[in-house]
Amino acid sequence: MLQGSVTHCMPENKWAFIINPVAGRGFASKYADHVKQMVKWFKITAKFAQSKKRRHATEIASDFAEKGFTHIIAVGGDGTVNEVASGIIGRDVIFGVV
Repeated sequence: MLQGSVTHCMPENKWAFIINPVAGRGFASKYADHVKQMVKWFKITAKFAQSKKRRHATEIASDFAEKGFTHIIAVGGDGTVNEVASGIIGRDVIFGVV
């Protein structure tokens, strides 16, 4: 049995979190600090981006997917989830929601 050969073939995990600071009357923005602490605690290297207008999360998600991010996480409400999902449809990424 070859040990370690599988890990050499796997792409590096690249994490991105897209935060909608106004979701839930600002709750998502406050919760983002906790998310950042957990990312640090788990020693995950991640990029964070904030959406600034309607449909901006879709653009951000699409850009992260094009850059090879393997995990794209929406931090916000149902609108944020919908926008991020729209940006990664058909892409080979893992989608998460906080």
